[in-house]
Amino acid sequence: MMVFHHLTTSPPDEPEERGVHPDDSGGGGTWHRVLPSDALASGSVARVVVAGAPVLLARLEDGTVAAASSVCPHQGEDLSGGRVYMGAIDCPLHHYLYDLRTGVNRYPRDVFPADLAARVAPLPLYPVKDEGGWIWVRSPEAGA
Repeated sequence: MMVFHHLTTSPPDEPEERGVHPDDSGGGGTWHRVLPSDALASGSVARVVVAGAPVLLARLEDGTVAAASSVCPHQGEDLSGGRVYMGAIDCPLHHYLYDLRTGVNRYPRDVFPADLAARVAPLPLYPVKDEGGWIWVRSPEAGA
């Protein structure tokens, strides 16, 4: 199931009202409230925009929420058209499979000769938390 959400509302004056607050974990950056938790079912994906960057949200089969670049490192395909498969996102264009916990490419990297496998770029991941009924993502520039 694909869910698309794009936040384009005008921000209120108070950061907490607009779902934005400074990182309180010491990591820097800003956390953005991007999607109600119950809007992302197990095995589904959603594309949101955080600080101007497209971000893929996925709820893995075990209920864990992951946040990653929504752009496939291989050829730039939109990963929100992909499927969650065994804790990874399957790119809809060439079926490159990226682990959503580590960003590592699982396929075709695992079947490539070592010299080719070394050139397969990982998928950028972003800090994410599921808290207070909302999914929060830290600004990509802070988590990159």
